[in-house]
Amino acid sequence: MLADPVTLARLEKLPYARTEGTAVMKHLGGGELLVGKAASETYIKRNGAEPFGLVHFAAHAVTDEVDPDRSGVYLSPGDRKEDGLLQAREIATNNEMAPEYA
Repeated sequence: MLADPVTLARLEKLPYARTEGTAVMKHLGGGELLVGKAASETYIKRNGAEPFGLVHFAAHAVTDEVDPDRSGVYLSPGDRKEDGLLQAREIATNNEMAPEYA
C-alpha cells in the first residue's frame, strides 16, 4: 500500500490517505504500508507489484482524456530522475510492474 506521498506537485494533503492505507491492509490481512517519502515512484518502479500481488494507491491522480497513457498517480519522486507522476505508459512498459496476461 502506498499512502500519503510527499509530491512535487502543489496538491492539498489527503487527510485520510494514511487511514485508508491502514484500513485496506487490515482488510487484506496484512502487507506493507509505505507513507510519505517512502511512497515513491522509484520504489514502485524498482519493486513492482510482484512481491505484493496487489498495490493500492491512496494518493492524488490525474487523467488525460486526450492521451490516456499519460494519466497517472502522484507519488513521492524517490530518485532525482523521477518526477513523482507514475503514468499508465510507465506501468505498461516496465516489466516489473506490467500485468501479465494469460
